[in-house]
Formats: sequence, C-alpha cells, structure tokens
Amino acid sequence: MKEIGTKIRIERKKNGLTLEQLAKRVGISPITLQRIETGKSSPSVVLLSEIAQTLNKPIASFFEIDKSLVHITRQNQRNISNRMLKIKIVWPSKDDCG
Repeated sequence: MKEIGTKIRIERKKNGLTLEQLAKRVGISPITLQRIETGKSSPSVVLLSEIAQTLNKPIASFFEIDKSLVHITRQNQRNISNRMLKIKIVWPSKDDCG
C-alpha cells in the first residue's frame, strides 16, 4: 500500500495541493491522509476513487500493473452468463493461455 500512498502524494503535489487541502476536499482528516500517503493505512476503494477524482486521475493510475497478466480480447473469450443470477464468468480460450 505504500506505493499507492506515494503516488497519491506525488499527484497531490503536482496539483499544488497541501495535505490539508486534499484531505478537506475528499472529506477526511489530514492525519488520515498522511497515514495513507506514508503507507501506514490503506484507503477504501470508495476513498481512493474520491481521491483519484479530486486529483483528475483514473483510479488505475495508483496501482502497479502486472505485465504478466493475460488480456482477454472479446473475440478470444468464452463465457457463461446467467441473467437471473446476474453473473458472467469469462475465461480465455486455449489460444490466449500460451
């Protein structure tokens, strides 16, 4: 989580905001934001989304992307859907598993 906090601090400073200003905009205490930025506390998904929106960044920009993940393209995926249960399971075809 320290990486997320570091990225938040970098973006906050790029936006010219103090710790207090960003904390006030997202509705948390400066102490809470400081703990997030130093990696001592983890933000909820909702709070991280609010921080990302306030800093005009996509939430994904705060996460490190694992290059080993497989991207399943629409034409190469198989899926099972059940509208009554509101679920959809997607997995790669054999060609994508390399």
